[in-house]
Amino acid sequence: MMEIDRNGSFPFIKRSQTGGNFAPYSTTWSVEMERRLGRFVNVRTNYQHTTSGGGILLTEHEGRNVHALGAGGRSTYRQFEATARLSWERGQQMLFSYVRSKALGDLNTFTAYLGDFPTAPLRPNHYTNTRGDIPHRFIAWGIVNLPWNTRLAPIFEYRSGQPYAILEARRHYVGIPYNDKTRFRNYISLDERMSKDIKLLAKYTARLSVSVLNVFNRFNPLDVHANTADPLLGVFFGHFKRRYRADFEILF
Repeated sequence: MMEIDRNGSFPFIKRSQTGGNFAPYSTTWSVEMERRLGRFVNVRTNYQHTTSGGGILLTEHEGRNVHALGAGGRSTYRQFEATARLSWERGQQMLFSYVRSKALGDLNTFTAYLGDFPTAPLRPNHYTNTRGDIPHRFIAWGIVNLPWNTRLAPIFEYRSGQPYAILEARRHYVGIPYNDKTRFRNYISLDERMSKDIKLLAKYTARLSVSVLNVFNRFNPLDVHANTADPLLGVFFGHFKRRYRADFEILF
């Protein structure tokens, strides 16, 4: 792995260290291998590594009551993915994908302070998990033929919960934000769609389908009470219950 000086230069970029001279950079490399195992199974593995540096940070100057923009922001993203595809007669197939990843970076990037909030809180910078860090993710999906000329299309997903930050009444961080100890519960969901094609005319076909979303009716929260001044601190809330949907399509 290439070591990059946080406040220094990058081998492929030459710039002078003067005020206001920002040159963010990002490097990505990946390697992939694919192999067919027998008649029905195809396996692919992939590794990707991304390093970014020179990002614009909102920094605090010691001894002076001032905040200024400066270079030095950094982030890293590593991902390993393994995918298997099982295919058999009449267009049936199932795909399985597992992703192991890690995303780290500085929190006080300039873009974090662009918005419509009247007074943005200026917090100390932390190099920690990013908001979208999902260490484990598994997805399975496909198409399976059933009797009476019907098809089933399931989608199953499991993933680690995303990290969140605990704030106090003045919206300052409490402890290390977005660390592994403060995460949403793991996400588990199964959606299924059953469809049937009915021939109407030589040119037109009607497709009737019924979908069930969140078959397990599992509580997958959308948000969390994360302010120490909130009496519901640590309580997750908001989710989509099991839902049903019917569709009618004309194919031509």
